Amino acid sequence: MLLVSFNWYLAINNNVNMDTSGSDSSDGSDSFYLFYFIFRKS
Repeated sequence: MLLVSFNWYLAINNNVNMDTSGSDSSDGSDSFYLFYFIFRKS
């Protein structure tokens, strides 16, 4: 479960970095907290 969540987190980060050229800090933190929430539930 953790490995799947981590791969999904990496995919989110790649999409965030592609979509937002300059302001990816806020979206990155959002995806990090989402991954942290999944990590806590697993």
